[in-house]
Amino acid sequence: MITLEITDDNDSGYLSFDLADILIVFGKDGLFQEWRIESLEAVAKPSSGLDVLELERQVKAVNGGLVISWTDLQNISKSIFQTINGKFTGSSGACIEAQDSSRWLVSCQNSEIASRIRARFERVKEVEE
Repeated sequence: MITLEITDDNDSGYLSFDLADILIVFGKDGLFQEWRIESLEAVAKPSSGLDVLELERQVKAVNGGLVISWTDLQNISKSIFQTINGKFTGSSGACIEAQDSSRWLVSCQNSEIASRIRARFERVKEVEE
C-alpha cells in the first residue's frame, strides 16, 4: 500500500484543492469500486443545493460508512467548497482522507494512481501509515 500526503496550498495558506481534484486523478479506476463515506465534516458551495449537514448525519448514522456510487461521490465532491475532515474508502482498499483542512492522505495499491497524484499535485510526499 502506498500512502501519499498532499499539501498544495494557495497564497493565503489554504489548501488549493479538494476532494473533486483527487477524484479526477482516480479516473476510471474509481468507477469500478464500491465507495463508502466513513466520516465527513465539510462546507458546501452556497449555490450547490447540497445539504451537507444532512449528509453528515447520514454518514454518522450508518455503521461502517455510507455506501455510495462513484458517480454520486463525484457529484457530491463537486458541491463541496471545503472538506475539513473526511474519510472515503473504495472496495479496492483505496482510502482518501482529509485531515483538519491541512492535508489529504491518499492510500492505494495502484502505483499508476500514485504516479498520477505525484504528477497532478506539487507538494506530495510518501508517508508511512
